Amino acid sequence: MTGESKTALHCIEGRELEAITFVRDYLQLHFEGPRLNAYVWPVVVVGRARCSVGVGGYRDELCARIGCVVNSVQEAPGEYVRLSLSDGSTIEVSLRDEDRSGPEALLLDDGVGKVWNVW
Repeated sequence: MTGESKTALHCIEGRELEAITFVRDYLQLHFEGPRLNAYVWPVVVVGRARCSVGVGGYRDELCARIGCVVNSVQEAPGEYVRLSLSDGSTIEVSLRDEDRSGPEALLLDDGVGKVWNVW
């Protein structure tokens, strides 16, 4: 990850996940201004349990994270972006080519029109 995109991703640290919008083939995570579009369905990790799209309760687990604060953001280039949340859970989005259905896995809009980053 470049220093610029790392700085951009860290704009959601300390912010609350306030809404999740499900769109036909992607979702949006809203963080008090910034928005992260995930074009690869995220995995919710709670303890040792991993919940992915297509598994019963997936949307419930994802929506249960609304109200949590992002403690930290980690990126493993070409592998994943991981959001560590205040309830001890994580939301992970794969950056691997084989998990993508198009050219982008994530798009970050900082909410003020200054930064747009694509992974």
